[in-house]
Amino acid sequence: RGLRKRKKFYQFKFFWIFLLVIIVGATSLYFLVFSPRVQVENIQISGNEGISAEDLRNAAWPVVDKKIVTAGLFNISSKSIFVINIQNLIRSILEKFPQVQEVTVQKEFPHNIVLTIKERKPFATVCDKNNHCFTLDAEGVAFAEVKEIPVNMMVLRRDTENISLGDRAVEKNTISQISSVQTNLQTNFQVSIAEVFISKILVAKTSESWAVYFDSEGDM
Repeated sequence: RGLRKRKKFYQFKFFWIFLLVIIVGATSLYFLVFSPRVQVENIQISGNEGISAEDLRNAAWPVVDKKIVTAGLFNISSKSIFVINIQNLIRSILEKFPQVQEVTVQKEFPHNIVLTIKERKPFATVCDKNNHCFTLDAEGVAFAEVKEIPVNMMVLRRDTENISLGDRAVEKNTISQISSVQTNLQTNFQVSIAEVFISKILVAKTSESWAVYFDSEGDM
């Protein structure tokens, strides 16, 4: 009885199925990552007021233009709308622009992404022990350096050595207390707070030169 001839590997049905899966997978991967049909061409900016749209785009593009392979001088990158890491993009904008409170990212297939910016609103000016001052928002974040304190802007003075841009310079509960006192004074006496010295005991000086003392660790 003659020996059965062994089949070549390419004669097995499984081989052709496997090969077809590889081809389809590689083609799909190429389309999703490198096809010109899905490359981001435009970054739209909305909601910005004090920050220029161009500055925001310049901060966003390095995250959008993602390096896929890097080997010495050899780089392969992609701006595919499918591979953009939204959380990295948001983090990059927030780190570069302390004046931005919130960023949302929307993909508009196939070529656009939209960044919607919510900027911080001034609540007061905060100054450290060295009289280095910043604009402060209602969250207590120092988001912009101040060379000259604006007229009629409430000033909060800390006894700390240094405040840096982007720091939470004042706790939110302290901001809430100061805001509550400010509202009560304006409603009942038609005066506003001009300056607050922040320590364990908060000392607020009003526009009428009154002094108001309250415990920063207690409830109003």
